[in-house]
Amino acid sequence: MNPDVPDNLDRRQMKDREAIQRFMIALMLEHMVLKWSRKDAEHDVEAMRREMASFPVKALDRCPEDFKEIWRDILFTSIREKVPLKKLPADDLKKLKFQMRAYMDKYNLQRFASSPALLNFVLLTLNPRNIGNPDKKDWSRRTAGLRGRLETGNPPLPSVEEMMEWSGNWERKHGFGGEDPWEDDGENGYNTLLWYVFGLYGDEDEE
Repeated sequence: MNPDVPDNLDRRQMKDREAIQRFMIALMLEHMVLKWSRKDAEHDVEAMRREMASFPVKALDRCPEDFKEIWRDILFTSIREKVPLKKLPADDLKKLKFQMRAYMDKYNLQRFASSPALLNFVLLTLNPRNIGNPDKKDWSRRTAGLRGRLETGNPPLPSVEEMMEWSGNWERKHGFGGEDPWEDDGENGYNTLLWYVFGLYGDEDEE
């Protein structure tokens, strides 16, 4: 796989890039925790409160200020409308898609955002033996461990490149995907985080 290391970012931007990556992993982790804990609430207000309670604030605090502002607006809208993230108003979701795409371009994270590596990394880290039917005791232990890594950086997380290569090797080994699972550069709007957290998938929602 061709390296996905940008050559147009300075040291500060590379640090911001890593912070955004960690936040995306942390947010997906918390939504998996809610789902696997059977905490999908029947009522919108209760679902919204559970999302807000588990939102990875520490991971977001390390991100660039303008990136944090995007998410403050999203959280405010969720609380104001009293709905979970998957039920935000269409105009707010469309704005979020545009902003997220711009950030992925700015920090050279298009391949990370448009591949299944993010989802697979969290799934396989939490439950390497059986993705679809996690063992609750082992899953809880691994969740605590991954949270700690996201918050402290110790031990360090894999780089975006390492994560994608690892995920791609796993998919090929288990018969998923084609020869080059990363041929999508993100231009079609697919974003794993937006799909998993907000229920969006590519440009189909705009139609």
